[in-house]
Amino acid sequence: MAGGLGTRLSPDKPLLEVCGRPMALRMAEVGGRLGPVTFAVVRGRPGEGLPGPKVYTSGRGYEWDVVEAVEAVGTPALVLPADVPLIRVDHLFALVEGCEADLCNLLSLGRFVGISLWRSSRPATHQDVELGERILNVNGPVELELARGECAKVAEGRS
Repeated sequence: MAGGLGTRLSPDKPLLEVCGRPMALRMAEVGGRLGPVTFAVVRGRPGEGLPGPKVYTSGRGYEWDVVEAVEAVGTPALVLPADVPLIRVDHLFALVEGCEADLCNLLSLGRFVGISLWRSSRPATHQDVELGERILNVNGPVELELARGECAKVAEGRS
């Protein structure tokens, strides 16, 4: 998902760099380890310039756009927002392996971070899968700097 307004940070949010790469591309690299990646974007927004296959959503809001994207790509579909750039593939495997419902959300210490696994475009059952560790969601300048700081720690071997 790389098509939002970016009102809390920047309209260019999916293209802002964390660890030397645009956030949306970092998500695509991690998600791509589980299967093909398609970007969901709104026409005329910065995410439209991302390389690779795209589906276009209406831009009515995150929840609507997710449903539109899942209907366009089909199921199963793993939804990854561009603003959780430090997600790891083992986090995604925890969701996939722990999901027993039609729609499962990954929780980070009890909080929804926008990552979900859709096994049906019309889910009858829902489940939250708790990761048990913090996933940084970059919604503002403070979180962006925290994410960039985590990159520096990893580069220095401190994390």
